[in-house]
Amino acid sequence: MKRLERWLLGLMGIVAFVSYAATLNGCGSCRDCLNSENLSPENLGPCVNTKNDEFAPLLLADSAGLLFTSDRGGGTKKYMGDKIRYGEDLFVSRYEEGRWSDAELLRGSITTPLNEGTPALAADGRTAIIARSHEADGMGGSDLYSASFDGTTFSNIVNLGPTVNSKYWDAQPTLSPDGNILVFVSDRDDAARGTTDLYMCIRQKEGGWSAPVDLGPQVNTAGNEYSPSFASDGVTLFFASDGKSDGAGKLDLHFTVYQGSANWSEPRSLGQPFNSNGNDAFPFATKDRKALYFASDRPGGCGGYDLYAAPLRLPSVILAGTVRDTTGNPIELGTEVVVVEKQTSIVAAKMRTVPPGSTYETALAPGATYTVRAVAQGYYPSALIEVTAAQQTSEQRIVRDITLVPLPRTLVRKGTVEFDLKSYEIPFFVTGYYRLNTRQNLSELRDLQKSRLKEIDYIEKPGPEYDRYAIEVEKIFNDSLKTALVNTVLPAFRKLADPKEYLQFEVIGYADPRPISGKYVEDDVSFGGIAVRRSDPMNNQALSTLRAYYSMTYIDGTLSDSPDYQALRSAGRIEYTIRGAGVDITSEKALEARRRVRVVVSRLSR
Repeated sequence: MKRLERWLLGLMGIVAFVSYAATLNGCGSCRDCLNSENLSPENLGPCVNTKNDEFAPLLLADSAGLLFTSDRGGGTKKYMGDKIRYGEDLFVSRYEEGRWSDAELLRGSITTPLNEGTPALAADGRTAIIARSHEADGMGGSDLYSASFDGTTFSNIVNLGPTVNSKYWDAQPTLSPDGNILVFVSDRDDAARGTTDLYMCIRQKEGGWSAPVDLGPQVNTAGNEYSPSFASDGVTLFFASDGKSDGAGKLDLHFTVYQGSANWSEPRSLGQPFNSNGNDAFPFATKDRKALYFASDRPGGCGGYDLYAAPLRLPSVILAGTVRDTTGNPIELGTEVVVVEKQTSIVAAKMRTVPPGSTYETALAPGATYTVRAVAQGYYPSALIEVTAAQQTSEQRIVRDITLVPLPRTLVRKGTVEFDLKSYEIPFFVTGYYRLNTRQNLSELRDLQKSRLKEIDYIEKPGPEYDRYAIEVEKIFNDSLKTALVNTVLPAFRKLADPKEYLQFEVIGYADPRPISGKYVEDDVSFGGIAVRRSDPMNNQALSTLRAYYSMTYIDGTLSDSPDYQALRSAGRIEYTIRGAGVDITSEKALEARRRVRVVVSRLSR
């Protein structure tokens, strides 16, 4: 412990790291590969570790490089008393052919007779915060500086000034991925809890930083807190502490979740295999949060502090989905999806989808609420979608598909917006039935098949798979059709259209090619000159017409809670037409996927 305090308090602060790094494709030592299913931490071996100290690991953005700090020598040196001592310098090891290469001094770095540590980087890989000691413009034993980083060299190094730095030791910075929250360690004389505490600053609109605020008694203790590190979700913070009652030894690894303002959740110990009866510090989580690198002086290492890695199994929430156009097809252009933590306005994730799948996926911190928005060239930005990550101990997967409306189609006269839904590989109707397969309609069908429809054999008796389909059908209508209409099409039309213009909803029903026979036994259906009456023969043409009619009534009811829709409907500016298209002849589609509906919304003039 004393040796670690010498590093932290007597020398330049070890610069910690942020969680911008791609997931390492494989973890290994010089001797063996790390088995991701093995819960024991893996020493990265003698190609990385030495009899000296190695700490502060950071995976580089290329996913195959490990940057870390060591006092092994090889860099510049200085005299301490009558002895030559090497300072702490940056080293890099490459993961090649299933093993870590021999570590080399990071050339072009800020290698000086003093100490250098791993940089803190924002998600852009360039925005950096570094700690330097005893500089001419310094204010204390170690100061924080802003800098630009190109992968090997720091430039534009500027002291953060007296707002952030003190006459004491300010070091070990970590940045949130968006670069807007800075957390660091200080032993300033107003340290609220112990010898060293964690402090945070918020980036201001003009680019500067707010005054430091300590993370409070939830995080800081009467002992020491060191080596903070943000995870890729922007709200989970890892750190080391020797003052927690749930610790296993000396310094132990913990995590906490940012809850807005200066509030943090009650920290939880990472437990075994990360914590030992020795000192365990300097955590770094991979981008997918499935592995954690850290430094430890536990027995069995190469000497001093060594670097280790182990699978990380935190409670996690995964948000995923597909960005589609109004026909249900994935957007052909790359789409930017931005996830923002609602309370703090912190950007938790910013992703770009890749065609043809146009899917997105990211990890969220449990217990927080987020908003999601998608933007693509040629489309209106999506409405904000709100999701809440459960506070739990197991994994949760949230699926939110996003529908984007094409720009020109809703504003030009005689333009159309089409909701074809043919790209979805599920049945929208039970075989032979004409009401949409929603949960309510499915329940009613099962009751009707015990009474009025008991003798009707052209309608399938739905099995449990239709319960799963029903959930998907409702989700598709809400995400693809209702969301796009309520948040984009209707308000834009109401605001911009001429009073003589109206929206026409054309609803088209389809059947699969299998023939049916029998009679229609329910109440007469008549709309817009199209009629299907009780006792009429049932065939695919009649079936597709009934599907169009009942889908129209479902859509009308679904949209009825929209003020824009209500206003336009009351003013006679919403009109419906229905059409039975008979059999869907798309030969490459499965039969069940041809039982579908198509909706075309057109802007017309009287």
